[in-house]
Amino acid sequence: MGVLSLLSSEESKIRLIAAQVVSTIALVELPKNRWPELINILLNNVTNATVPPTIKQSTLDTFGYILEQISPDVLKNSADKILTAVVHGMRPDEPNHAVKLAACKALYSALDFCHDNFERQLERDVLM
Repeated sequence: MGVLSLLSSEESKIRLIAAQVVSTIALVELPKNRWPELINILLNNVTNATVPPTIKQSTLDTFGYILEQISPDVLKNSADKILTAVVHGMRPDEPNHAVKLAACKALYSALDFCHDNFERQLERDVLM
């Protein structure tokens, strides 16, 4: 069983720890251009309507941990997609409050990461 699969555990504590472990590995691997598929897997977890809310929440937690510490340069090619996924978790028609909260926390962690996006009026309006 890979660490990514633990994001879907039935136990909330395991999902939380998995999010921390995945993000810690990502902080080492992504700057070295390793584990390139990770971001797309996480994006799919958040934006795919068939993914259960618990997985969306743990994935948004993972994004939050990554964005809190990673250099924006490492994810510059994925920044817009990541922010779109985070905002997707905050949309008004998202029924799960835990998902919305995780998305809000991820956005807070991404404030330095998304500085350029806040410079553009239209994107700032969408994010806010």
